[in-house]
Amino acid sequence: MNSSCSLPLRALIVPSDERLQPVLDYINTHLYEDLSIGTLANKFSFSVRNLSRILSSSGIRYTSYVNYQRITRAIELFADGNKTMAEIAYEVDITLQTTLTVYSRR
Repeated sequence: MNSSCSLPLRALIVPSDERLQPVLDYINTHLYEDLSIGTLANKFSFSVRNLSRILSSSGIRYTSYVNYQRITRAIELFADGNKTMAEIAYEVDITLQTTLTVYSRR
């Protein structure tokens, strides 16, 4: 692969409901925080049930989406080579370094 060519790690997600974009943007910029669906629903004035329904109708599985974004960010940080696995795991809120190791091998 040519070193001047870089491939984006993040998949382009275009939700079918425009109300989701701020939620997805928040997730991507706050990966180190508590991102429970209840916390997000409250922050963006949704009920948990309504947010879950909107995510589902856009084809987004909440837990999978958050995990994917965390793993993608971890891969980006690892590629930079400036941090240890423990530091990366802490930064993206992957609580167990072994979990990060397992996900990085998938």
